[in-house]
Amino acid sequence: MEDAELSARRPPLSCRTSPPRGGRFSSGRVFAFSCTVAGKWESGRTADLPSRGGDAGRQRGASRADAQLGIMKIVRLDDARHEVSPHVSGGVHSKDGVRPQVWKLAEEAPAAILYNGASFAVMMVTPADLEDFAVGFTITEGIAASTSEIGSIRIAEAADGFLVNIDVEADALARAEGRRRTLTGRSGCGICGAQSLDAVMKPLAPVAGARPGADAVLKAFAQMPLLQPMNLENHSTHAAAFCDLSGTVELVREDIGRHNALDKLAGALARQGRDASGGFILMSSRCSVELVQKAAAMRAPFIASVSAPSALALRLAQEAGMGVAARTRDGLMMFDDFGDRTT
Repeated sequence: MEDAELSARRPPLSCRTSPPRGGRFSSGRVFAFSCTVAGKWESGRTADLPSRGGDAGRQRGASRADAQLGIMKIVRLDDARHEVSPHVSGGVHSKDGVRPQVWKLAEEAPAAILYNGASFAVMMVTPADLEDFAVGFTITEGIAASTSEIGSIRIAEAADGFLVNIDVEADALARAEGRRRTLTGRSGCGICGAQSLDAVMKPLAPVAGARPGADAVLKAFAQMPLLQPMNLENHSTHAAAFCDLSGTVELVREDIGRHNALDKLAGALARQGRDASGGFILMSSRCSVELVQKAAAMRAPFIASVSAPSALALRLAQEAGMGVAARTRDGLMMFDDFGDRTT
């Protein structure tokens, strides 16, 4: 059956939290590693788009961009080419009987995050753009303020997942201690396993910057579907995009977890020497607390999502000075003043 026909029959993307997923990887099974191997880069990664400077496309061998910034060394100890949408076969049952069909499903795998060889968290991720994920996760978790505090990243396969060992400075390592996770972070949960309420409800640094108009946000939403190659195949992955104030989508990252997609976007921007302060973030999901926290760490003055934010996410965003919007069936909801709500 042709991919186009499969796509038409696949269920739509769900914006709900993913069901709990187990993993053969526990935070107790961690292996330190150190090796020098030539860097390799993943295939099938989501596309970079023309930047404001007109530089179209991803820099193949992203280490060049890192080197120009005089920052971290990235080493891939795996083959760096992992299937993100494997084919599976089955039968569709309906009132007309059963018909065979082949789907492409979104892959996910456990990634054990280590800082200086010590276990920090295990996250369920789509095995693509893992370099960006490592950088972005480190920044949005508040462990490093920028890539200048990251010395090196080594990524290796282990058991049924990945080891991501991130070398950071001493001050950053001390910050990591207060954010350590005790449970696997499921693909639908960005703050699972945090050890205290303070670690979850950390105060957000104020953000500032120009906000887009409604027309620009709607323009960006209109571009998004064709800029999600994974989701075009499996109809199950989320996307996070960085857009300029005119509504042009500049950069997209995808993952089965919405928070992972945003971490990957944060890492991709950081590796280019940028943050989100000069534009806005677009999400293919609802806007939850952890997305607002991560967007604030990226210095984003505005975030828009396909589904409505939670009330707490909206309060936190506005306390930080961040604008929020959500798609509606016929337009866009701009949450200008949460304090004037009707009870």
